[in-house]
Amino acid sequence: MLPIEAQDRGRGRRPEGSRKIINGIFWRLRCGTPWRAVPPRYGNGNTIYRRFRP
Repeated sequence: MLPIEAQDRGRGRRPEGSRKIINGIFWRLRCGTPWRAVPPRYGNGNTIYRRFRP
C-alpha cells in the first residue's frame, strides 16, 4: 500500500501521500460508496483503488 522509494520507482509523477490514500480507503469502506465517489481531498478514486486491491 505504501509508495515505492523515489530512487526505485522510475520516472513519472510523484506518488500521492500515503496518509491521504489510507484515509480515502477507510472513508470508502466506512461509507460503502463506489470508488469514483471518494471525495477529491483523499486523492483520485482510481489511485486509491489501485493501492487497495491486492
